[in-house]
Amino acid sequence: MMIFKGRNRVTSGFRLAARPSHNGIDLVGDDDKTVHAVAGGTVGFAGIASKSAGGLTWQWGYYIRVDGNDNRKYYYCHLAAGSLLVRVGQRVQAGTALGTMGNTGYSFGAHTHFEVRNAYGTPIDPAG
Repeated sequence: MMIFKGRNRVTSGFRLAARPSHNGIDLVGDDDKTVHAVAGGTVGFAGIASKSAGGLTWQWGYYIRVDGNDNRKYYYCHLAAGSLLVRVGQRVQAGTALGTMGNTGYSFGAHTHFEVRNAYGTPIDPAG
C-alpha cells in the first residue's frame, strides 16, 4: 500500500548524510494529496503536536499515529489543519484515508513526513 494514490516522490530520505537525525522520509503526492494508511491498526494519536511538549514532535504539526497490528508505530506528519479524517481509538486498515498532505509544524512546503518505529520505539527506514 502506498501513502498517496498516483504519482508521488520522495523529497528527503531516511537519515541522509545531510540530515542524520531525519528519522523518516518526506513524500509529496503529485496526483492526489490524500494521505492513506500503509498498514492496519488502531489510531493512537490524531491532532497537533504541542510546542510545549518539548522533544522533536512539535515539528510534526498535525499528525496521526497508527499503532500497527505488527507492533510498529506509523507516523503521518505535517497534515493540513482541519483535514484529519480519523480519531483516537478508531481501527483502520491499509488504504484508509487519514487526512491531507500539508505544511503544518516545522515544515518547508506541503509534504508528508512518514516515520516508522519498531516495538522498541527505534525509527526504522520506512522505504523498505
